[in-house]
Amino acid sequence: MGNRFEEDQQKKLREDLARRLEEMKSLETQHGTTDSPVFQQLQDYRAPDIARLRTDVFRERAQYTADTKNNLARARADHDAQRLLDIQRSLGPLEDVEAGILVDLYLSYRAVEDFDRMVALYDCMPAALRRTVLAREQLGFAYNRLGRRDEALKVLEEVLKEQGPSSETCGLIGRIYKDRWAEATERGETFLAAGYLDRAIDSYRLGFETDMRDAYPGINAVTLLEIRGTVEALAAQAELLPVVRFAVKRRVESTQPDYWDCATLLELAVLATDMDEAGSRLSDALALVREAWEPRTTAKNLKMILEARRNRGEEVGQWWSMIAVLDPDYDD
Repeated sequence: MGNRFEEDQQKKLREDLARRLEEMKSLETQHGTTDSPVFQQLQDYRAPDIARLRTDVFRERAQYTADTKNNLARARADHDAQRLLDIQRSLGPLEDVEAGILVDLYLSYRAVEDFDRMVALYDCMPAALRRTVLAREQLGFAYNRLGRRDEALKVLEEVLKEQGPSSETCGLIGRIYKDRWAEATERGETFLAAGYLDRAIDSYRLGFETDMRDAYPGINAVTLLEIRGTVEALAAQAELLPVVRFAVKRRVESTQPDYWDCATLLELAVLATDMDEAGSRLSDALALVREAWEPRTTAKNLKMILEARRNRGEEVGQWWSMIAVLDPDYDD
């Protein structure tokens, strides 16, 4: 009356609002119902020019508490997994935490290579966040790093089925088969290893053909074709390699290059046996390292190239020092 609520009306309104908020919270937790703009950024994310940049640009686009963002950045810079866990515990119930903070924490665990906590955090995320492409792709990444390859493949193949091929999803699947190939080779299972190698090549090629602006799956396909080493594989490599080189050089010329751009140029120089070019690209790549696993991944690729060539009787001794710079723990 008179645009005023009586006391009993106020009480009823508060109770109705509280009940409705609880219902919405429960619905979101169980079924992933949300209209948050953060989820628009994560699901079917088209803003980056190539798919693998989804994780790189997230922190630039997401808006959330500056203090938390800075604390996470410091923990990543110090490679401090315990500090990340302390930050997570300070957030309280995760269903009440902003989606941007959860994703940044998730990617921060990746940066410090705490893949167990990545998986544990994913399991605690709200349903809508768990269903995003970014979250599921990175879950597959974490599973694979933990050696849980079947689980990784299942997650990524579900994304592939629902969303269609992308350079990022296919690249991650290619990495699973590449790791399986390496493991089968070490066990001496020659025919199984060859099958896994072919699956890895096919996945990387599909990723590159889906989006040729992203040279990362392309360079992996070219490298694995070198390792396959058959007449047919080397012929396919000769066709694909110039396209990969053009793609990465075009990107470097048109935008600010990142670590993977420079690492791709390094790998191309090694494939071309160009020591001077490789040295220059190595310096560029090292200056752009963001996460410790990145140069180790490149070192692993270079080792595979050199070992394949050494097995074919080629002289490769002068290249090992370059690998040691990328991975100081390597011992030939």
